[in-house]
Amino acid sequence: MSDNEKKVNMGVVPMFATPLFVFPIENWNKHRKTILNLLPKIEPLNGHSSDRNRYDIELPHYTDVVLGICEDQLKEFSRSIVESSGIKDYKETTLDITEMWFDTDTAEASYPMDTNGNVGWTAILHVDFDREVHRPPYFLSAFPKPDDGTVNGFEYPVDEGMLIIFPSTTAYQLGDINPEEDVRRTTVTFNIQTTVAKSLKTITYEVDDETE
Repeated sequence: MSDNEKKVNMGVVPMFATPLFVFPIENWNKHRKTILNLLPKIEPLNGHSSDRNRYDIELPHYTDVVLGICEDQLKEFSRSIVESSGIKDYKETTLDITEMWFDTDTAEASYPMDTNGNVGWTAILHVDFDREVHRPPYFLSAFPKPDDGTVNGFEYPVDEGMLIIFPSTTAYQLGDINPEEDVRRTTVTFNIQTTVAKSLKTITYEVDDETE
């Protein structure tokens, strides 16, 4: 037996994990009104209004406002991504926004379980959200359980004014709305790439001295 083999201890090693970044945003009442006033008025179909067009080559007119409101949170996210790759000495970070859209729903709306494909990361900003009425997004594990092949689900108790970011390949669906209350819910979702590829908007953040 080699010296290295003698040093190995028995135990469980977690091989993979699916990260969920959670960022609350301050002064949300003001930001909420700003975003809602900018969103286009689209007639709902089966309780759902959205401006998403997967073939659109332009970002919506409210993009810069949303990104400005989330600036501190996106900076922190971009730093985490850079440092998770082992880079410690860096002067700036870059995010590419490849798509952005809004969804407004009533209790009539329903969503399939879906992913946003292999684009990088998906961010959901909860613009108009009542945690007493609206259930949070529901996520599925990428790994079936070894004993019976079933898949674990996960919910994080999000609130209005909260930005969450997760891998875009993660299966998820927006939560149900209590039909007895039927309060509208509005989210803004956008896809992010942290490596250069197809991009509609690039954001570069300088690193503050105290973070170096």
